[in-house]
Amino acid sequence: MRIMLIYPKYPLKNIVDPDWEEEYNAVSKMPFLETGLYDEYEKRLIFSKLYENENYIFLYRGWMLEPENHPSLIFPQYNWFSDHIQAKTANSGFFWTELLKPYIIGPTILYPNEFLDNLQEEKGTESRDVLGEILYSPAASELGNSIFVKDGVKSESEPVISSAEELSLLLSKMKNHIGKFRDGLIFKPAVKVENEKRFFCFAVNNNVSIFPSDNIQNEEKDFLNNIINTVIPAFNLNFFTLDTACVDGKTVLVELGHGEYSSLKNLSTEEFSETLEFIAEKI
Repeated sequence: MRIMLIYPKYPLKNIVDPDWEEEYNAVSKMPFLETGLYDEYEKRLIFSKLYENENYIFLYRGWMLEPENHPSLIFPQYNWFSDHIQAKTANSGFFWTELLKPYIIGPTILYPNEFLDNLQEEKGTESRDVLGEILYSPAASELGNSIFVKDGVKSESEPVISSAEELSLLLSKMKNHIGKFRDGLIFKPAVKVENEKRFFCFAVNNNVSIFPSDNIQNEEKDFLNNIINTVIPAFNLNFFTLDTACVDGKTVLVELGHGEYSSLKNLSTEEFSETLEFIAEKI
C-alpha cells in the first residue's frame, strides 16, 4: 500500500501553501508515497503522480477545514485514512473534554453556542458581558482568578484573563478574528506547564503506533495508553495527536487534536517522513 499525501494548494498557483512547504519537500523525497495538492476553493485535487495499478491510502495534511470542505467528503471515491467526521471530532474540545476529564488540567467549564445564544436573549445584552459576571462569581470560583479561554477548537495568542473586563475584550477579539465561536467556549484554570510534547498516534489494523516513541518516558507510557484506549473506541479515531505537559511534576493532557491539522511541533520533517514510511508498511 502506498500513501498519497495531500497538502493545501496556494491560491491561484499550482504550488503548495508556503507554510507547509518544508514538510511537503521532505516527504516528496520518500519513495513509498506520492504527494498531491487540494484546492479548497475550486474543490479539486492535483497529483504529482497517480498510478492506476497501485493501491493508495489518502491522507490530508493541511489547514483546518469545515467538514463540508474536507477532501474526503468531496472525493469519496478515494480510500481516505481519516475523514471529515474524525477530523471534526478530534479537534473539538466539546467532544473529548468530558470523556478525558481524569487526564486534563484542572476543572473545565463548557458553554456551547446554544447556551451563549440563550444567555444573550434572556439578558438582553451581549453574552460576553454576562459571562464575565458568571465566571467571576462565587459559583465559578473553582477556576480561580486567572482563567484560560478558548473556543471549541482554537485559542488566541494571549488567552489568559483575570477579570470580567479582560474577558469581554478577549471575546470581542476572538469573534472579530473568526466571526464565530467554534462549538462554543471553554474555560480552564490558567496554570504553569512545563515540558510540553506532541505525540502522533496512528491506529492501523487494531495496532496503535505512537511517535516519537523515543521521547516517551516510563511514567508516560501508561498515561498515554490509558487515553488512547479511551479515545479510539469512543470516537473511532485512527490519526490523532496528544499534547502533554507537566504540572507540578505530574503528566497531564493539554489537548487532543487531529493528526491532519496538527503541526509537527517537536518532530522534525525527517522524523515525520520516517513515521509515514513505518505506517505505510503496516497498512
